[in-house]
Amino acid sequence: MSLYAHPRLYDALQAGDTSQEADLLERIHREHGNGGRDWLEPACGTGRLVVELSRRGWNVAGYDREPRMLAYARRRAGPRVERGDLRSFCRPASWDFAYSLEGSFRHLESDRYALAHLRATARSLRPGGLYALGLDLTDYRFPEEDEETWEGEAGGRSVRQVQMALPADRRRRLERILQFVSIGRRLLRERYDLRTYDAAEFRRLVARSPFGLAAVYDLWGRRTRLSSSTRAAIFVLRKKWRK
Repeated sequence: MSLYAHPRLYDALQAGDTSQEADLLERIHREHGNGGRDWLEPACGTGRLVVELSRRGWNVAGYDREPRMLAYARRRAGPRVERGDLRSFCRPASWDFAYSLEGSFRHLESDRYALAHLRATARSLRPGGLYALGLDLTDYRFPEEDEETWEGEAGGRSVRQVQMALPADRRRRLERILQFVSIGRRLLRERYDLRTYDAAEFRRLVARSPFGLAAVYDLWGRRTRLSSSTRAAIFVLRKKWRK
């Protein structure tokens, strides 16, 4: 059973990062953006950032395609959240800044779909618009397992998530994810594959897109550079100017 089908649990596990993530998005927009106040969150999930950033005075919309997550987000954020697919959602020249920090981009299983998303998002942005994209990169030279843990509370009960990433398959460009979520005596198990990118593959993808790479931030909000050693980062993509 997918954690994404349990929005209250998902929200409980992610909520602790909301304020820090909103701070970083405001900083990125302040330092690199066009000054506009209309923002978009692709794959907005439970709508936690839509709500937080709206509370801070930004005009934020979001979209998601998972029915339970969408219903949960709409109860919190109202009609600002729409149903939409990463590969095709587009509202031409409607927003100044887009962001997606939770790694949803890697659910797009091919470069074709990834480029479709980047092109649709670029068309949705106004001149000077930015897309802050959170992404984990891979180094195929050092195949190894990785494990992350999140904890939270839902309905007075503790929730714990353990996520394991198995070594990436370089030929297929896929990484198998094993996920375990415990709440009380209940255990949810899930496995799925994510698209992989090393630094060179990501550079080539961006070069084929309507974006240029404007800046890179690590997860602590520090400026860094894209290199073969880059792993988890937020890539600030600026829409290219066209005559």
